[in-house]
Amino acid sequence: MKCEKCNNSVKRTLADNCVSRLKFYKTVAYYCDHCDKIYILEKYKDIIDKNKYDGELKWLREQNPYLNK
Repeated sequence: MKCEKCNNSVKRTLADNCVSRLKFYKTVAYYCDHCDKIYILEKYKDIIDKNKYDGELKWLREQNPYLNK
């Protein structure tokens, strides 16, 4: 998967079951190490609050190899 903004490879995706009636966890967003942002996939933008993953952003930033140089 590639980031839609910078076109670099994405390693970390975020899953949620709010988009499925069957309790399947689907990839709904991703974190780009290069952009240092979480992007919700276009087809889920109307279902998922844009601030839903703000709590995980701190942890993702701590794991980001580009920010820890």
